[in-house]
Amino acid sequence: MDEETTVVAARVGRTIKALRAEKGWSQATLASMIGFTPPGLWKIEAGRSDFRLSTLALIARVLETPLERVVGGFESSPDIRAFFEALGGLAAHEREMREISKFLVNMFPPKDSNEPRVGGQEPVALGM
Repeated sequence: MDEETTVVAARVGRTIKALRAEKGWSQATLASMIGFTPPGLWKIEAGRSDFRLSTLALIARVLETPLERVVGGFESSPDIRAFFEALGGLAAHEREMREISKFLVNMFPPKDSNEPRVGGQEPVALGM
């Protein structure tokens, strides 16, 4: 990873770790809920993983928190803003980013949710 990506990954990893701790969950607990191994989740929390946006959306869904919270409030952070700019200029379109976040939550509702799934498909657990 380049330096900028490393800074963003570390910040997001710390946020995920804090959100997991708020729930009182171990790394092993969250890892099993998202289909990862504990070492795979450790890499994310330690900022040593170049993760996908879909991975962050899955983690946010399982933690029952908005994607914006997982990425640390991109509208106020130059590091997070740079991350979204790298994803195609999304930081310049905060409203669209919120819509994407809502779409992802709809695509990957909580397992116990009775909400309809887009296209009727079950969410797919991602592994590392």
